Amino acid sequence: MWAYRALGSSLNKAGSTWQYVFNNIKFNLVIILPWFFISLTIDILSLPGWLWLEYALASPHWQITFFAVFLIFLSMFGPGVIILLWGSSTPVDMEFKKKISNLAMQQGIKFKKIIMWDIMDEDIATAAVLGIFPLFRYLLITPKLKEILNWEEMSGVVTHEIGHIKKKHLIYYLIFFLGFIILMQPISEYFIGAVLNSDLGIRLFLSHGNQVDTSLFSLLTTLPIIIVFLLYFRFIFGYFMRNFERQADLYCFEAGTNPLSLISAFLKLAVITGDSGQKKNWHHFNIPQRIMYIDQCIKRPSLIKKHENKIKASFIIFILAIIIMVVAFNTKIKSLASSTNLQRLTIITEKLIEKETDNYKLYNLYGFLCNESKNFNKAGKAYDKSLLLNHKQPEILNNLAWLLLTTPDESQYDPERAFLLVIEALRLMESPYILDTLAEACLALNMCDQAIDAAKRALDLSAENRSYYEKQLKRMNECKKKKDDS
Repeated sequence: MWAYRALGSSLNKAGSTWQYVFNNIKFNLVIILPWFFISLTIDILSLPGWLWLEYALASPHWQITFFAVFLIFLSMFGPGVIILLWGSSTPVDMEFKKKISNLAMQQGIKFKKIIMWDIMDEDIATAAVLGIFPLFRYLLITPKLKEILNWEEMSGVVTHEIGHIKKKHLIYYLIFFLGFIILMQPISEYFIGAVLNSDLGIRLFLSHGNQVDTSLFSLLTTLPIIIVFLLYFRFIFGYFMRNFERQADLYCFEAGTNPLSLISAFLKLAVITGDSGQKKNWHHFNIPQRIMYIDQCIKRPSLIKKHENKIKASFIIFILAIIIMVVAFNTKIKSLASSTNLQRLTIITEKLIEKETDNYKLYNLYGFLCNESKNFNKAGKAYDKSLLLNHKQPEILNNLAWLLLTTPDESQYDPERAFLLVIEALRLMESPYILDTLAEACLALNMCDQAIDAAKRALDLSAENRSYYEKQLKRMNECKKKKDDS
């Protein structure tokens, strides 16, 4: 409402304050909805009936696959949802629509629909293309743009939008989003690990009266994401967007459209902007820069190929940089993990448990830390407490069963209970490592045939580390043979 009052008479589309607010909500809802749907999907997968999916998504590889599939679905159905939300009250002139369709068909491009984009201010003069796939692809043109440009100039603008499609810029954008997701996890984990390995970091966690400030955990999780997000999209994504826009401008040479028509359109748009189009933009070159480069390419056509090569080389460097950074950060994470002072992390977790006594995940972490520091008694108690709070945890049931089978503390050794725990874990989720624990429990109880059966099932289900499960099966067979021989 304040924005409407500040802009005042410069707004023509919104007839009232509330209409302006409503238009802005519709316009920005398309940014919020993808995150809403992805959060909803993750919550659904976390339901008890989908417990195996929740554990699968805990793997970085599965997370990347999940986001990749989500981006593909978003690219397919997102444009239709956006069009539905934005709507349009301005009809498309049939002759105008036919001209655009013919121009697109000459370049082998089809649009599901050509729409007058009239959701916001009537003075906005622009065009955009939504959708990678022809069945879900829309061309948006604002009424103001159609009003100020003649057909020759409009053909230059439409050719620019077709250039985005022909040069596969929307596919590149999906790759850049996926690159951010791939890069984000190791950077975030490294940052948290580095803080936990510093004395300053521990002091920050254990502030006033030896109490833990849990908000710092949330801050450590979100701060790297915010910083990397801003840097990544401002500089890397912005660099490619600017150069993709220039590549789309230059597509008129390849399409056979007169480049002077695009220059003429830019000159008119420069007048509309009120500053001759000289304002700097992080994702576009300004209008004078775009006009000047097109003019240079008219005089020196070799610049077109040079720009194409620049984009190809930049993309190769981007992919190599992502690979190098992921490997480097993962290496650093492993180094930090091996050098992490378990006692520090254990103290932090203990303090957190004092504040959140019903948080079963904290007991899981505490059990892991105690197990790593060879404090098996505390580890067992932590796992027991976690299962008391939430018994439907196949991984923790398995961890406790393994602990009861492998502990050097004779008073804690309990193969009978381990067997019951691992049976319950398998009821919730069947996986090779849980079957391996079952094989160990059966072997400890002198149930050699059942141990061999479990080891075989573990080997059959294993996609990775098969050599380990092959050795386990061989060991079970040898134990049975020794038993039979005796």
